[in-house]
Amino acid sequence: MYNIILIRYGEIHLKGKNRPYFERMLKKTLSDAVGFDQSARVWFNDGRYYVEDFADTNLDAIIHKTSTVFGVHSICPALKCQKEIVDIAAAVFRLIELKNLTSGTFKIEARRSDKRFYLNSMQLAAELGGRVLSRYPELKVDVVQPDHVIYVEVRTSNAYVYYDIIKGPGGMPLGTSGSAMLLLSGGID
Repeated sequence: MYNIILIRYGEIHLKGKNRPYFERMLKKTLSDAVGFDQSARVWFNDGRYYVEDFADTNLDAIIHKTSTVFGVHSICPALKCQKEIVDIAAAVFRLIELKNLTSGTFKIEARRSDKRFYLNSMQLAAELGGRVLSRYPELKVDVVQPDHVIYVEVRTSNAYVYYDIIKGPGGMPLGTSGSAMLLLSGGID
């Protein structure tokens, strides 16, 4: 089962010096959305929000509630692992089994934000793809139109492996805009 939810935001990164305020407001709104699960924890690191320590039975409800929070660009239920190639490959294998992706074509799309990691994004994707082909010979690589895309992100603290990207409403976090008034005239003045 997934052990973390990775949440991306959109327009907040454009806000310059006000960005910390917008990030705090989004964290508060996300914490309120997952507040029904007392063990769930929302935290922020490296330009991403994360929800973890939630009950497995609440995964679908947390995904649903966070996918309706304004300011959220996308949500990815993920497997969190150490930044070692063996651990990342094991998480990829677990994801393949979890999602039953054992046939058809696939592509590994890797992103390495931690530049200290010894493989760049292309090398990481190639290494993981080779390991998947060794373990699942019925799968074939197709980088143009694959049946399955497995995403890998290497961040500063951990690596994350995911398959699903659920769209959020985007926009700005709730409570960050000012007030507005609209006056309509019926034409009889």
